[in-house]
Amino acid sequence: CYDRLFRGNLVAPVETKVDLKPVAPRKAQLPATAAPIQAKPPVAAANQEVLKTDLVTNSINKSTKFQDRDQPTAQMQPKPQRKLKPAKQVKLTKPATPSWGIREEDNAKLVVSNSQRLHRNIVGQKSRLSLEIVCKDNTTSLQLRFGGNIVASALDTARVRFSVDERPAEDYLFSISSDFKSVGLWSGEEAIPVIKTLLNGSKLTVEGAPYFTRPVKAGFAIQGLSNAIQPVRGSCNW
Repeated sequence: CYDRLFRGNLVAPVETKVDLKPVAPRKAQLPATAAPIQAKPPVAAANQEVLKTDLVTNSINKSTKFQDRDQPTAQMQPKPQRKLKPAKQVKLTKPATPSWGIREEDNAKLVVSNSQRLHRNIVGQKSRLSLEIVCKDNTTSLQLRFGGNIVASALDTARVRFSVDERPAEDYLFSISSDFKSVGLWSGEEAIPVIKTLLNGSKLTVEGAPYFTRPVKAGFAIQGLSNAIQPVRGSCNW
């Protein structure tokens, strides 16, 4: 009965077809990346090469190497050394003897002997006395220097005692120099007779008293003076 009542009223189901279009798969969208930063090429120093680097890996190309830093460059060349002038040498007129030195100085010819012992001067320094026979401007002089001691007296003279070998001592009155560093017989008339007493001797003992010091006694070896004095005698014609 049910079928009779309702079969004619039933509507057959309608099949609806839906056209499904295939959807293309979406491509994976990658986030936009910033433009690669281009590194500036490094600046080479004066004595090295530029190292090649990979901009992506920032790695150093080991095919290039630094230049040898020990190699001098044009900017580091050593300066040429200046040639030093040789020191002024004293001109010897004759070979020096063991006791006497012979030299020329300021147009003067000198024969010099130094004391055998050191003596303390006014400031406590040790020095030697020197005996000098000089020919300058055709004038012979005999000078005694007290090793830096100042020499002075009220009369501008100093008494000096000479003793040659075993002979009796002789006292002489020497005049004080203008710089107060020596005493001397400054004329040939005074100096030559005293010099002649030394020619054949071997030892001279000198005693003198510089200003503000106790008397000084010094010994000089004078052997060989007869030969050493020839330049002085020839220059001053005696």
